[in-house]
Amino acid sequence: MRIRREAYLRSAPARHCSEDEIRRAIEETPAAAGITVEVLDKVANESIRYETTTVSALSAAAGIPGILALPATVPADTAQYVGHMLRIAQKLAYLYSWPELFSGEGDGVDDATKAVLTLFFGVMFGTQSANAAAGKSRG
Repeated sequence: MRIRREAYLRSAPARHCSEDEIRRAIEETPAAAGITVEVLDKVANESIRYETTTVSALSAAAGIPGILALPATVPADTAQYVGHMLRIAQKLAYLYSWPELFSGEGDGVDDATKAVLTLFFGVMFGTQSANAAAGKSRG
């Protein structure tokens, strides 16, 4: 469930930004490219809506077999839900000027990336300590 920063920043804000802004966002950050918070929020909401719609549709499809398939569908449904949370965490991180979270072409995730993603998941779940940690790391 890896989102490639360059590909995402090239496609997601394309309807709202100039080619020069997109190029600078990829080379530097969306903030350095001069993309306004309003545009970033609009793109973020579009990404959230897309992921929410997708995860809802997949959950509904997983429930179609009924109660007899429940032992098999619950773990799969939970895994795809967490996968979509991971996707949206990456998308929002890249929009709001975080660097590439995954270095290299390998599938391995280093401890720093795990820590950042854990922090993002905590914030998405509304955990107070994660919110406090996020505030401290920005300052």
